[in-house]
Amino acid sequence: VGFIKPTAGRILVDGVDLTTLKGEKLRQFRKHIQLVYQNPYGSLDPRQTIARIVEEPLLNFEPIPAADRARKVRDMLARVGLSENFLERHPRALSGGQRQRVAIARALVTHPLLILADEPTANLDSESAEAIMAAMQRLNQSHHTTFVFSTHDPRVVHHATRIVRISDGVIQHDGPQATVTNLLEKRISK
Repeated sequence: VGFIKPTAGRILVDGVDLTTLKGEKLRQFRKHIQLVYQNPYGSLDPRQTIARIVEEPLLNFEPIPAADRARKVRDMLARVGLSENFLERHPRALSGGQRQRVAIARALVTHPLLILADEPTANLDSESAEAIMAAMQRLNQSHHTTFVFSTHDPRVVHHATRIVRISDGVIQHDGPQATVTNLLEKRISK
């Protein structure tokens, strides 16, 4: 995303090497990569309404009429299980799980190619986590969005198609979800 300059290697997204992009080209490409932070308490501006928070990526990357933006915001909130009643609220009026849903809606609203999600279900109860994961799977299927999860949550791992297990910065396992899960279960049972 450009926060840290890599010292080696390349980062390819849809065939584009992000390490070579600069200035406006990098800014425009960021539309295609969105982030979901683990801590929704720190990642949502407390002064903004929920509507404004979810609308922000559209304002930055999609110059569309206000009515279309409002429709997209309402639609995305509904996809993560929040009604229109939340539009004019502020983050302080929401639970941790509701805030995380807002953060996920904000990331999804531009239908990016890639979403990097750090512990996306950490603040959600089981039912909410399953609903969020189902919404992400639907977006993956309908818009071909790739999700990269950093997680310790088996509910998230269960939805993965591929798992890369990293320990101390070194890849320990890499493969299809079922293969890696079976390998890890065998090691745990020993």
